[in-house]
Amino acid sequence: MMTAKKKAMSEARAGLAAEINTTIKTVTDNYVKSGNYNNKEELMNNYEGMTREVVNQTISGTVVICEKSTQTTTGNYKYYVCIELGSNDILETISQRASANEMLKVDYNYEKFKKTFEEEMNKMGN
Repeated sequence: MMTAKKKAMSEARAGLAAEINTTIKTVTDNYVKSGNYNNKEELMNNYEGMTREVVNQTISGTVVICEKSTQTTTGNYKYYVCIELGSNDILETISQRASANEMLKVDYNYEKFKKTFEEEMNKMGN
């Protein structure tokens, strides 16, 4: 039962982290070959694709909202869990990531400046 709980918690946290930040890498090969044989055209197609999802996100402050464990007819355990991460925690995480990257920090500061500037200009117009 503990293993089922650990797996459920891990999957829930991974899913939450993926919702915040996910990098998708994909490679696709599409190969077509055409040839003539005895006055007949033969067409060969090959399509292959592979997609990898990479999540690199640190989250903290998750709260378990609901959890339930059940035992299957074969004696195995299933564990269901629902977790949440408050919006302030998400904003703090994003802010920390932006601060860690100087280019993002410059863009972030510019957007803050632009918002303040627009608010002040709107006040002057009224």
